[in-house]
Amino acid sequence: KALQGNGTYNNFDTDNTLYVNALVPDAPATAKDKTTQYSGRVSGGDINWTFNNAVDDTSDAVNTGLMALLQNYTSSLVSVQGETAAPVSSQTLMIASNNDQTVASGSAIAPMVFTWGGTATDATVTGLPASGISFVKNTTAKTITISGTPTADLDFTITTVGSAGTPVSGTGSISITPTGTNPQGNEIHNFTTSNLTSSFYTFTSANMNSTDGSATYNGLTLTKRLKIESATGITYTTSAPSSLTLVFDPSFGGTIKVDNVSYTASSGIVNVSNIPAGSHSITKGSVANLFYIKTEYVSATILATQENKASQKLTIYPNPVEDSFSISTKDTVEWVQIINNGSEVLKTIRGNIKNVDIRELNSGIYFVQIKTNKEIINQKIIKK
Repeated sequence: KALQGNGTYNNFDTDNTLYVNALVPDAPATAKDKTTQYSGRVSGGDINWTFNNAVDDTSDAVNTGLMALLQNYTSSLVSVQGETAAPVSSQTLMIASNNDQTVASGSAIAPMVFTWGGTATDATVTGLPASGISFVKNTTAKTITISGTPTADLDFTITTVGSAGTPVSGTGSISITPTGTNPQGNEIHNFTTSNLTSSFYTFTSANMNSTDGSATYNGLTLTKRLKIESATGITYTTSAPSSLTLVFDPSFGGTIKVDNVSYTASSGIVNVSNIPAGSHSITKGSVANLFYIKTEYVSATILATQENKASQKLTIYPNPVEDSFSISTKDTVEWVQIINNGSEVLKTIRGNIKNVDIRELNSGIYFVQIKTNKEIINQKIIKK
């Protein structure tokens, strides 16, 4: 009812003299059916399919007819809110899953296989052969295989060819790590935090001690430990000279074998220096309990020298840091390591992370080593 004039009006009034002449409102049930029918596409959508309940309801097998209809479907959508739909090429290119590789100097890459298909009749390679890398084209299998031993970093592009559809391209990248550096950075395994899970060290016939121990190393409190028994083996591979640190029970003064050479622990610590690049093993000397393993490649002095060469594409902020810092980069981060002035790796975080929490660290200066899919970057931070 109007505040003035005493006029009345009902929002649900269907009197056609009030707003639209000759309007015939649908009954609620009819309106519901029409909404369902016409939503998304005119006349109920692009695909019509009738299920056979007698067969479909009793079988969990793939409905091959429906699958074929969906796989062969091509949208007739013209635009959404004024944006033209991106055309989908009928040419296809299956890109090798290992198309971005980093290998040690003098080492061959794992073969990369690219496969063309659809309406593509061929494919071309740009940037190869070069720097020890070549390719082989198999027109029957419709594949291009990239292989070789690189002598320099390089990139290449593979592009499909065909009279129908538009060309599709895929890229590859190969990097080499010069002698004296390591693409993976320092490698830490803390059994207290990681148990027997490691992407660097391989454990065989390995059993954790069911009773916790107690040891401290580099400010870390260690409790979980691996039993070093006759059958226990730890193997790993390095591509540069390194040192090895093993942390046992503090009272341990026995021996451990590294590459079949015995080393005696002092107050539960074994340090082995100048280990050449290659495959290595850690096996039983005396019965022992192992808390911690560290393979170290880079000194803090080298990190400090490299810091002023940090990529302009990556920044760390804020710096100085109170609790955590963020990483800003367009590249994919593979891992981050926090290293103190004594070259000790305090923390390793793997994955494409953008924020690192260091609130547990004491105030001081630390080095941050970041490996992206393009390079390894070193930067200095100040912890408040």
